[in-house]
Amino acid sequence: MTNIIQWNVRGLRANFEELRLLCNQYNPQIVAVQECQLRKDNIINLTGFSGITKSSPGDNATGGVTLYIHK
Repeated sequence: MTNIIQWNVRGLRANFEELRLLCNQYNPQIVAVQECQLRKDNIINLTGFSGITKSSPGDNATGGVTLYIHK
């Protein structure tokens, strides 16, 4: 069975610890988060996962998505 976490996180930095706890509890293979609100030069790594991030264009920290895939 493949476990997937999908979450409109409304700020990845602010909710990162909760995301880590969810990953520890459910052991997902894929984590998809929306509304990460990261600038284009910000990358947040999740231990044990490879990440792909698409931030909003420009310098504003709005919108954006990140897809984490278990290594």
